[in-house]
This record gives sequence, C-alpha cells and structure tokens, in this order.
Amino acid sequence: MAVLVGKQAHGSDQPGSGGDPIIKENGSFTLVSGVLNDEPIFAGVAASTVSGALEGFVRASAIELPKGLRINLVNPTILEGIRT
Repeated sequence: MAVLVGKQAHGSDQPGSGGDPIIKENGSFTLVSGVLNDEPIFAGVAASTVSGALEGFVRASAIELPKGLRINLVNPTILEGIRT
C-alpha cells in the first residue's frame, strides 16, 4: 500500500497500479487514518493535513481503480486501555 500512496503522491496517473498485481479482482485496499480531519486539535496541523490528504486520495482513487477494485478509509476511535 505504501507503493500505491507513494506513486500517487509523486504524480502517478494510475493510482491503482501499485497494487494491481497483488490484489485480486473485486479486491479491496483499506487505509487507516485519524479523526483530525473532522475534529482538529491544537498543534495538530501536520496530522490534520495528512488525514485530509488521505481522504482526498481515497475519494479520487476510488473512481480510477480498475477491475472493480475498491479502496476504503477507516478512522478508528482512540482506545484508552484494555480492561481485563
């Protein structure tokens, strides 16, 4: 997936090309982001920027992926600890 994101960040015109040989037809890419795009915090400019860029990348890539491939972005909540 880093290849896919790296190629897109450097201007690739085929964002799905990095994963095509690995992902089967009708397969799915899943990227993990954070909530700072929607809920920014003080001193979180860099993290908010990355979160927003990932969302834009996923939206734009979704319409360009070939062969029924899908791309998803998930924003898990923060876990504070595990109770046993």
